[in-house]
Amino acid sequence: MPSYKRGGPLFDSPAWRDWAFWLGLILGGLTTFGSLGSSFDQIQPNLGFFTTGALFALFIDASLQLAIAFLLFGVIPASIRKLWRRNQVTLLPDVTRQSEKNISLLLLPIVALVMSIIAADVNARFSFADTSKAKGLKTARIAVERLSSEQREAFASLKQLAGAWNDLSIKWVKLYNDSNIGLSQFGIQAQPVVDEMTRLIEAAAESHEILIGSDAEPLFGEIVNYYSAKLEVLRGLTSAIATGNAMSEQQYGEQLADLNAKAEEVACESLRNMLGSPFAGGISEEEYQRGLDQLAKC
Repeated sequence: MPSYKRGGPLFDSPAWRDWAFWLGLILGGLTTFGSLGSSFDQIQPNLGFFTTGALFALFIDASLQLAIAFLLFGVIPASIRKLWRRNQVTLLPDVTRQSEKNISLLLLPIVALVMSIIAADVNARFSFADTSKAKGLKTARIAVERLSSEQREAFASLKQLAGAWNDLSIKWVKLYNDSNIGLSQFGIQAQPVVDEMTRLIEAAAESHEILIGSDAEPLFGEIVNYYSAKLEVLRGLTSAIATGNAMSEQQYGEQLADLNAKAEEVACESLRNMLGSPFAGGISEEEYQRGLDQLAKC
């Protein structure tokens, strides 16, 4: 037996024949399309450059936008119409058949959501036609994602090696150039600096060992070896100065001078390796340009 109810359901069945339903979908889809424009930029010029997390966030944002817009442009007009029909008697079809016919209540909003996202993506492809920056960042992101969490920490640590060494080296040179410090006193004050250098290089060697077999391994091998050699020379030079061994001091001084002469060569090779690696896309524009300027002087 058919049932009767005053006012009837919110949307007519099947829903795809209901103008209020279509009004909500069309205006909701257009509103969603417009709101997604801010999700695209030079870093994410189209969906192909979105991470899994970014895609999920985009889908959630689009779903919320569509739901709000559908509420304003579809549900509210349909509710007003229902109030207008409240004194009318509406024949409700069989529940099973109504559910089968009203499948559009679920499918059509999904279609509208997908079409809004695709339209936003197509529009972004025209707006951000130059994807060179995004390609570099994507390549760098993939390269980093291939590293384990331990390797990422090692990679970040080794990137700071040169700066950390230079800070300690400045301390050592200040002590070396201080004419008010005697030989034995120099040894006492310089040894803690050398100890810090030792810990730094030991940690760097361990970090480089962690990177073995990864794309990041070739980036730091030469620079770790260079600072390891410098450490050995500084150890010997510090001991020679502290004990007043002039001959050893001269020998170690010459070795240090040779290493210092190779500093630019090592730095240039390190820059070439980094800027030519897949990790280069993750470097800021300022750092990248500074690296190119330095390479130009090599």
